[in-house]
Amino acid sequence: MKKVALLFIFLLCILMGGYAQKVSKCGLMSVSVPNGWQVQNSDIGALGKMLMLMDADRPSYIYVLTEYHAEVEDLDYAMMSLVRSNQAAFYKGAVWGKTEKTKLAGYDALKMDYSNIIFGEKHLCTVYCVINGSTTDVLLFMRKEGKPNIFATTLKTIKIAEDALPKKKVSARQELRNFHDEMAKNAVFGRDLGDGVKLNNLDVSDTEDVVIYEFGIQGIEDGNLISSEEKEAYAQRLRPGILNVLKNLRRNFKIVGRCIDEGYDVKVIIQDKKKKEVCVLRYKNAEL
Repeated sequence: MKKVALLFIFLLCILMGGYAQKVSKCGLMSVSVPNGWQVQNSDIGALGKMLMLMDADRPSYIYVLTEYHAEVEDLDYAMMSLVRSNQAAFYKGAVWGKTEKTKLAGYDALKMDYSNIIFGEKHLCTVYCVINGSTTDVLLFMRKEGKPNIFATTLKTIKIAEDALPKKKVSARQELRNFHDEMAKNAVFGRDLGDGVKLNNLDVSDTEDVVIYEFGIQGIEDGNLISSEEKEAYAQRLRPGILNVLKNLRRNFKIVGRCIDEGYDVKVIIQDKKKKEVCVLRYKNAEL
């Protein structure tokens, strides 16, 4: 009888992958990995939470789950700002692949494969972005080149609970200011918006209902070399194109949409390559 019981346990272990699993959580996310894996939870302050899992001290596999406390509406923007523009070691210097739409734990997700040199060795990586209410989840799976791809097995264990926690009621101004602080800490500012325009800052006035953008025009080396008349003419030419940019950013940033819905105007400070002011564009709420 004992032999039968032992044989049953042995077969059960084989069916389960040959090892006992443990569940680790990162905010509203959870994942199962073998018992012997190292687990490290990190509180990244106002940005959110991070969970790192490794199979050994000199790991062949590294998983990083990050729950950002940032409400982002567009998955493409999440992938750009939280992954491709991220200066953390796991992302910096990466050779990026193409993004594709997929599903993860029942949620719409954006997936991208890429490669990078990590700890002096080439790693093959897959990253997912998921929007879950007021949080944005980034799930990163890395393996040394030449090691078997076990990501599919791990993905089956991923669970993401619905973000159903009651939200604190804060003013639109405070919410945008909090969002600004998170973007600054995460080194999101400086992101290329295309056509040589960079998002240098996004903030809100302390005294007026005005959203303030700072856009860096990389084609202007030194604004001091431009006359006042030329700056005025340049501002008028720029105005329609910048309005289209503002409308796109409103769709990407829910908090900007909230401010516009509550009657805020927008001020855009145009800067040269050295972040010196060139001109200022103002848009009334009705234009937005």
